[in-house]
Amino acid sequence: MKVLQLVTLSGWGGAQKIALEYSKILAKEGFEVSLAAFPGGRLEKEAEKNGIEFIPLPFRREISPLKDFSALYKLRNLVKKRGFSLLHSHSTKAGAISRLPAIPGIKIFTAHGWCFTPGTGRNFCKSLEKFLSRFTWKITCVSKYDMELGKRAGIKEEKLYYLPNGIEDVKLLAEPEKSQLIVSVARFSKQKDHFTLLKALSAIEGARALLVGDGPLLQRVKEFSRKLGLDRRVEFAGEVEDIPGILSMAGIFVLSSNWEGLPLSVLEAMRAALPVVATDVGGVRELVKDGEGGFLVPKGDSKALEERIRKLLSSPELRLSMGKRGREIYLKRYNYSRMKEALLELYGKLPV
Repeated sequence: MKVLQLVTLSGWGGAQKIALEYSKILAKEGFEVSLAAFPGGRLEKEAEKNGIEFIPLPFRREISPLKDFSALYKLRNLVKKRGFSLLHSHSTKAGAISRLPAIPGIKIFTAHGWCFTPGTGRNFCKSLEKFLSRFTWKITCVSKYDMELGKRAGIKEEKLYYLPNGIEDVKLLAEPEKSQLIVSVARFSKQKDHFTLLKALSAIEGARALLVGDGPLLQRVKEFSRKLGLDRRVEFAGEVEDIPGILSMAGIFVLSSNWEGLPLSVLEAMRAALPVVATDVGGVRELVKDGEGGFLVPKGDSKALEERIRKLLSSPELRLSMGKRGREIYLKRYNYSRMKEALLELYGKLPV
């Protein structure tokens, strides 16, 4: 079977990482797999590195009737010419265009957090997703939270399939009891809300942080950091390939998002045996049990974030015990084998 995995952009985020991993798993199982996205990002390089064909398509995140119609036309011709019988999409724009009736084939859509999830301000997407679900064989949800959101949006329960993210284990782990370095790995965008994190850090004398990632708000966040006088205490590392290496130096992982699906960055921190302080949004509470593998705080609440970071900074023993608990949860529920098993179980039910 010829499978086309689609993502809107080829930058490097959760949807892109999972699309690549699905492609690798399916290729090893004998599927003929290609990846399609707007070209020029790291996903294109990673696909080529792993022997997965990358196909450039003119997807755009913003709504543009002319460009979107062009993407639809080119995708339709591609599917017909190459004979792709299954289209598996991973982000809103690619998911919307590829699931329109004009595009032939069986359709699967993975919701890495719905486009209408609370905090996005895009409630109109509920009607769009309900409409598109009529032409979708299955919609996989990375969290139980998203399963419930889908049902409440009017998507039929039989269309929804629970397929949580999973990542491969690594040998390099953190020793959080020996470090007080705070690390956050996140795209610099409205979703990740670095501003709240910086406010919390500015209130903790001597706290040091390393912020990893790139994105449209990077310069604004850097300027805000300077205004808060954090130049010598907060470092911006840019996009980093060796995430396990970065996390191995840390004592605490923080994610201050406004909304989430099931963030891979938190899973990577749990895998590294780091305690996590994160906002209680989306499926994060399915990963972090408050008071066990870390702490959950309300979104936008810099004071609560500050207090929980302070608590961990003051206790090496707590950092160690919470980090161990988080790793246990990762190994039991979110390992690569479980994700692979769930994906292949789904593909084993394809109506072909």
